[in-house]
Amino acid sequence: MAGESSSADHGVASFGFNPLDKETSTTRAAAPTLFDLTDPIRDLATDLLSNFAGQAIKVKEVFQGHHIGKHYTAKNYKQAIMRLESEGKVQLRPTMDDRKRAGKITLGDNVIVIFPQRRIRDGNKIDD
Repeated sequence: MAGESSSADHGVASFGFNPLDKETSTTRAAAPTLFDLTDPIRDLATDLLSNFAGQAIKVKEVFQGHHIGKHYTAKNYKQAIMRLESEGKVQLRPTMDDRKRAGKITLGDNVIVIFPQRRIRDGNKIDD
């Protein structure tokens, strides 16, 4: 279904069809709008840090427990998790080095994601 969407925002499918999307895609490349400057994968990554704080959970369980009602695909979740890993915000087991295949880092459904606890300062939650 995601592949049939007429547009995708940073790799996140719209799950809809608008014939004007093809016409406006060339215009947006030349002059992006405010909405084009958002990063939905970054937004997803931030949301995952908040929703799964303090948990160690499989990649497929992250997707299954969070995707309902959202426009993200399993691929988008893997992109967000890999971004968090590369930024040092989560740990994965097996590690990045152990998941290399033919020089490329992979992320299988059964990889464990270890989300950090939320930090608390003066009784207020602090998210990095």
